[in-house]
Order: sequence, then structure tokens, then C-alpha cells
Amino acid sequence: MLTSLLLEPNQVVSVDRLCGAVWGDAVPSAAMASLHNHVMHVRRQLGSQAGARIRTQSPGYLVEVRHAELDVEVFESLCAKGHQAALAQDWAQASVLFREALVLWRGEPCPDLAEAGTVASHIHGLSEIRLAALVARVDADLRLGRHGELVAELRMLINEHPLREMLHELLMLALYQAGRRVEAMDAFLQLRKTLVDELGVEPSARTRDLHRRMLDADPTLDIRYASASKPATKNASNASTITNDDNETDDTNTATDAAQDQQPATASTLPTSSIHFSGRATELRAICDHLAAAEHEAHTVPMLVLSGLGGIGKSALAVRAAHTLSADYPDGQLYISLHGTSSVPRTATEVLGNLLRDLGVPNSDLPSDEEGRAARFRSLTSGRRLLIVLDDARDAAQARPLLPGSGSCAVLVTSRRRLPGLVDAIPMHLDALAPAEALEVFTGIVGTKRVDAEPEATAQVLGYCGGLPLALRIAAARLASRPAWTVAMLATRLDGEHRRLDELRVEDLAVRASFQMSFSNLPGQPAPGGLTCAVAFRLLGLLPGYEFGVHVAAVLFDQTLEQAEDLLATLTDTSLVETTVPGRYRLHDLLRVFAVELSSAELTEDERDRTSRRLLSWYADALLAAVRLIGRSKRMPPGAEQAMGEPHWQLPEFAAHRDALAWCQAEEDHLIWALRTASARKWHDIVVRIASLMWFYYIVAGSHAPFATTQRLGADSALALGDEPAYAWLLTGLGSALKQAGDYEEAIDCFRSALRIRQRLGDERGLVNIQNNIASARYLQGRYDEALEWFGQAEAAVTAIGDLAALSIILNNAAETCNDMGDLPEAVAKYERSIELAVATRNLHQVGMARTGFGETLRRMGRLTDSLEQHRLALAIQDELGSDHRQLLTALDRLGATFADLGRVQDARHSWQEALALAERTTDLRAAEIRDRLEEVAKADRSQADPNQAGPSQAGPSQASS
Repeated sequence: MLTSLLLEPNQVVSVDRLCGAVWGDAVPSAAMASLHNHVMHVRRQLGSQAGARIRTQSPGYLVEVRHAELDVEVFESLCAKGHQAALAQDWAQASVLFREALVLWRGEPCPDLAEAGTVASHIHGLSEIRLAALVARVDADLRLGRHGELVAELRMLINEHPLREMLHELLMLALYQAGRRVEAMDAFLQLRKTLVDELGVEPSARTRDLHRRMLDADPTLDIRYASASKPATKNASNASTITNDDNETDDTNTATDAAQDQQPATASTLPTSSIHFSGRATELRAICDHLAAAEHEAHTVPMLVLSGLGGIGKSALAVRAAHTLSADYPDGQLYISLHGTSSVPRTATEVLGNLLRDLGVPNSDLPSDEEGRAARFRSLTSGRRLLIVLDDARDAAQARPLLPGSGSCAVLVTSRRRLPGLVDAIPMHLDALAPAEALEVFTGIVGTKRVDAEPEATAQVLGYCGGLPLALRIAAARLASRPAWTVAMLATRLDGEHRRLDELRVEDLAVRASFQMSFSNLPGQPAPGGLTCAVAFRLLGLLPGYEFGVHVAAVLFDQTLEQAEDLLATLTDTSLVETTVPGRYRLHDLLRVFAVELSSAELTEDERDRTSRRLLSWYADALLAAVRLIGRSKRMPPGAEQAMGEPHWQLPEFAAHRDALAWCQAEEDHLIWALRTASARKWHDIVVRIASLMWFYYIVAGSHAPFATTQRLGADSALALGDEPAYAWLLTGLGSALKQAGDYEEAIDCFRSALRIRQRLGDERGLVNIQNNIASARYLQGRYDEALEWFGQAEAAVTAIGDLAALSIILNNAAETCNDMGDLPEAVAKYERSIELAVATRNLHQVGMARTGFGETLRRMGRLTDSLEQHRLALAIQDELGSDHRQLLTALDRLGATFADLGRVQDARHSWQEALALAERTTDLRAAEIRDRLEEVAKADRSQADPNQAGPSQAGPSQASS
């Protein structure tokens, strides 16, 4: 529906046409109402400001679009400018404009609506103008003498549009002007066969005339336009290309006339840009913006360094950018590979010799030394508009002697290193392709038909390639060369990490070889801590594929934080490690597979075990440091206070509860990995320690699925060790996880098993904890009398012990039960006592929980102002402590109910929307209840807006969750 409106921006699209676009010929009987609901849904999804731009206007709807907001408008504007440049015979500018226009395209237009009735003509029109722009761009490139690089692209276009004579004519010309005249003749014969077989007609008179002129070796077909800097003069022959209309080309000008306007030949040594180049539109535009023909300072050379890991597409992007910028640098575009990643990088003397020869200096005139060649190069390039591409630089020292001395030139450098030594250069580091760009690269080689037939398998292959262009091209090339293979077969071959790099190779292209070159070029000398970068990279293969912090690297490397940071800085500079945010690092998925291979091949089993145990023990100690803040007054697990690691280990430091919680969230995946790894290696002491401590985090975070996993692993290891106190603790933790997930009976079974152990051990505090948990489970089941009975037992036992912090928790839970039973005065008394004890024991988290419950009881008593104050105090505590997702959700839900009772519907809606977003993000079971509350508010709004709507107006909901 939205697409249909955007196809006709700022114009009213009738309801009938919209229904046709949405449902085609199968318009339902209630289409009007359904369409209205679609509009409402789209407006909500767009947000209040953007959604308001979809306006209702008889007899339908329109969408307001401002100038240059719509990609179609931008495309058409660029094409119009391109056609104007072509009319003025400024072929270089025309080529640039059409290229910019075509970069906006991503596959077929509106693929989901291709058959949708009334929009079909619009979609067909878009496809036609895209093809026209392609033809116009190819025409301009032919006039610029780029025939060699156009042949492959034209063959691909003809494969997609076999009956378009214009494309065949352009291919004939490109082949002819490239000196491939036999192939040009064959292209005509292939066209004739296609037209006769498919349509029963001969080629047009124009095409036959072009064929005849080629047979006659018409000299006007050989004319080249050497200068791309100016429009061709009015006398220049246009006989070397084909026009876009149906008229015959004007070949009345002679070769002699055109030759009079030719400029001296310019140097262009750029490789052909791949026809499969896709993506990188943002980066390409940024490069062109910086290096385009703007006014640069006379003595400052505009320079840009493209860096990134091997196979990320640096060279391809640099070559595409250089071709795009060729019109801005009419005196030449020079490309040279510096072989920086090879075992023998090229010397400056050798490279300068090549560059000088490209500029027309004969061998006999070349200076013999580097200094003389550099001076001659600067002299020759001074004042000239030259673009120089230095590909695969090893370091700044290799590139520096090759720089021109004049600001009229520009330099584009690629390197696996970031080259900070080129201080005047603009750095641009390339990351992996976005999923849509990766799909575009893959589809461009494999073809739309095979990709569309297996979307899930395609997504798997793209995932295994990790957005690395080299991997994508290799995988696609293997599939394209094997018509009998399905995409799923390729996905299966790439599935196993142990063979993935073996599969990602075709002929002389291989992902592993590309990575190996970067690895081989790491500094050989040890860093100050005695470790080489190569060993450090191998050790990173022992980590899972998640982000990691510098503390983790320090333990893994057995170095200080400063030494680890230095090693990571070198690995980052060489693009073997990525930095996501300051202090956090990761390996590209395929680089991690490479690191795993190295660690498996070059570290002994004893080295791997020793390093892994050191790291997992550090995680246990770091988690203990975090839990001391998160758990505060809570009882610690048996034996958890004793550190497992070495005194010299550097643990993360936490200034407050919020920092400790944030660390647990950032490291959660690593902690679960550590548990699984330790469990697989039967390091039961580490499993028990980490699982027992994870209880504190999950009680706050409320993520029940991983919570249960950690506690099961821990309980199994405690049982294997024969550690009854730890086993009882972890059974209780497992029960808490199951209770959060709503598996109340299974949770109570765990609690009862733990209860028997604690009774046998005489653990009075542990018994109180279990009694409280069983009571809480019965409360959540709605069995309030049983819950109060268990809470009473726990309250009596904890009072006898004198544990005021635990008593505060039990009173809070009992108050919640009284609240739901309707005994509000008793609930008030228990909440007030709970808050008093929590404040006395400095348990701010418990203060927040009790205030949230107290606020709900006050709401039910009609004391709405007091209720609002309690909820605001509770939320202030949440802001101070950080994310206790479950408690924050309860506070927001109950605050919404108080606002609703006060008649502040907008405030209620806002609170419930926040609560719903949080519930959905944390997969909380209360999401459905909050959704219902928001729907009740929406119904009330609709009733007020439409007094004729059936049914009385509904008041806002007042029953909040518990």
C-alpha cells in the first residue's frame, strides 16, 4: 500500500486503485475497512511525524514527499542531467551522472509487487528507465574509449534482455573498437539468429548498416576520443557509437575532421572494474566527494587510504572509484600494485620507473637512483590532473616516495594496515558488507533465479561468508560453475568450521591464502612482554566468536593490560582484529576460523588446556568481583569467596552496581561459553563457581532460558564433585530459573530436593531461602493461602536467625500476596516494615522493589497521589542501579495503571509502551497482558473519537500485573 502511494507521490491514489494494488483481482468484501487498518498500521510504524504525511483526501490517500526525498526522483534528476551532458557531447560528465543514478538501484523494483495489478505499469516503467540509463551510460563510456571494459557487462545485459537490439549494437561496437573484429561479426550473427528464431524478423536497417560498415572496415568506426576532460567539439564524429533513438547514426563527418580535435593520448593503466562490483555505495560516494575535481590547495595532495582485512574489497573499490573519477583527472589515471603483502614488496626505485614509463619517459632517460626518479616524477606530475592508485602498500614508508608534489594530482592508497604515517591522508577503514550488499554481490554472480528459489540456503551461505567480498565471490563462482549444485548443497559444504576455508577457494583465489599473507607480515620480534603478535593471534583462536575486552586478552596472552593493548593495537593496525568500541575487540568470523586452525596446528594440547583453564578461572574471579556489588547483602554461594586465579591477575574494577551489571551483560555470552567449555573438559570446580555466581546476575536480568542452562550445568558438576552445599545452592537456582519461566511444579520439585539437603546439613539460612522460593512459586500459581503459610514459616525462621536483609525480602513478598488477596491494610503494614529494613541494611534494590509493590497497594486503596510518588521513587532507584529488567517492567506497568486511574491516558499509554518494549526485548511472559492494556486504551480513544461506534466508552484499565 505504501509503495503504491510512493509511486505517485503528492498525488491522490483512489481507494479502488489501492485495493487493486494490495489484493489484485481478489479484493475482499471488507476491503475498505481492511485498507483503513493498513493505513493506520503504516502510520503507527512510521511514527507520529512521518505517519502524518500519509493524508486522507477524497477519493483515497496521498503521501507527502519533499524534494529529493524519494530515490526515484533523485534517479530521474540525475538521468536528466546525464542526457543534457550527452546532448552537449560532454561524455565524461554524462558517464559520471548516469553512474551516480544507477548506484541508487538494488535489484528489480518492488519485487513483491511485480504482479500487483494497478502498479504493474509503474514497475515496468521503472525497469525501462533503468535500462535506458544503462544504455546511455554504456554509450558515453564507448565514446570515452572504454570499450575493453564494457564487453563483459554488455554480454551480461544481453543475457538478461536478449531481444534489445541496442545492446547488441553496443556490444558489436565495443568488440570492434577493442580490435576483436571477428567477435563483433559473430555478435551480429547471434543477434540475427535470436531475432529470427524468437520473432521471425531480421535485424533493423540501422543494425544491418553497422554490420556492413564493419565488413567494409569503415575508418570512422576506429576514431577514439582521447581526452575525457572536455565535451567533444561539434565536428567530432559520432560514428563510433549508436544513438538512443530509432534514427540512423550521422556518419557524414570524416575521420580526418574528428582527428583534428584529438588531444595527445593520456596515460590510463587502470585495471578493468569488475562487472560484479556491488555495494559500497556510501564509501564510493565519500571517496569521490573527497577526490573529485574540487579546488585543492596547490601544495597539498588530496589523498585517501583504504584499509581493511584481506579480501574485504579494497582494490575493487579503489579501481571502481578511479574509473568513476576519470573525468576529473583527464591527464591520466595511473595504477600500480606495490605487492606490500608479498614476501618481496616492490622498491620505490622499481615502482617509480614504472610510473615514469607510463608517463612517456623512455628507459634511456630514466634516472638510475630513487631520489632522481622521485624528483623526475614530481616534476612530470606538477600541474597535471592525474589520479594515482597505489594498491597493496606494505606501510607508509613504501608509499611516501611515490607521492606527487602538486595538489593538482590525487592519490588513492590501499593497504591492510591503516598507515597513520601518511599524516595528510583521509583514512577509510572498510568493514564487512551489509547483508543486503552481500546478497547483491552473490546474486550478481549466481543469478536471481537460483537465489530466489532457495532464500534460506542463500542466507546460510551469506552468513558463512561473513560479508567478506572475496569469500562471497568465491562461493558464488563455485556455485555458478556447477549448474547441478543447489545453494543448499553449497551451504552444507560450508557448514563445518573445520572445512570452511578449504571450501572457500577456486582456482588461484583462496580466503585462507589471503589471510596467511597478513599473518606472515606480522612483526617477527617479540613485544615488550616477550610475546610475538603471531603467537597472540594464535591464542585468540581459543576464544569463541564474540566481542572481548582487553582484560580477557591480557589473561589469554598472560601479559599486563598495557602489554595486551600494544599487541591488540598492532593486530588492529594490520586488520587481523577489529575494534568495535574503545576497549572491545572482535575477529571477523572467517578470521576466527583461521585463528582456530593456527591454534590447533601450532599450539600443543597442553598449551591449549593451560591457557583455557587460566582464562576460565579468570572469568570466575571477575564474575565474583561483579557479584559482590550486584548481590551486596545477599548470602554468597558456598566457597565462592576464595579466588581461583593468580594474585597478579588484573580484574575489572566496578565503581557502582550499574557498572558490575553492565559488565555481566557484555560478557554473558563468554560466561556461558566458559561454563560449557569447562563442563566439556570436566573442570567441575570452575563450572560450579561460575554457575553459582551467575544466579545473582540472572535474578536481576530475568533471562530464564540461559539461567536454567547455567544452573543445570552447575548442578551436574556439583553432583560429580559430591559437593552437597553447592548442589543444594544450584538446585535452588534451577528452581528459580524454572519459576521465572512459568514451570512452577518442576521448580517446586527442585526446591523440595534442595530443602531436604539443607535440612540434612542443618543450614538454617538456606532453609529460609527455599521456604521463601516455594511461597513465591505458590503465589505465582494463585495459591495465595499456601503462599502465606510458607512465607509465615520463612518469616519466623529468619526472625530467629536475626537476618534483617532476608526478613525485608520475605515481608515484601508476603505483602505482595496480601495485596492480591485484597487484604490491603496488612499489605501496607508489611510493605512499610520491608522498606524500613531495606533502608537499614542499605539494600537499595530491595527498597525499589518494596516501593513498587507499595505503590500498587496504595493505588488499589484509591490513594493515587501517594501511589504515584512511590512509583517515581522506585523508578529513580532503577535509574541509579541500572537494568533489573523484571523489576523495571513491573514498575512501569504499575505506574501506567496509576496514570490510567488518574485519567492521564497519554501518560499511561507512554508507560505501558515502554513496558511492552522491555517485555518483548527480554521475552518476559507479561508482554501479552501489557499489550491488552494498550489495546483497551486504544479502544477507549476510538470510542471517544467516534460516538456512533457500538458499545459504551471504556475506561482505561486499572488492573496491573503482579
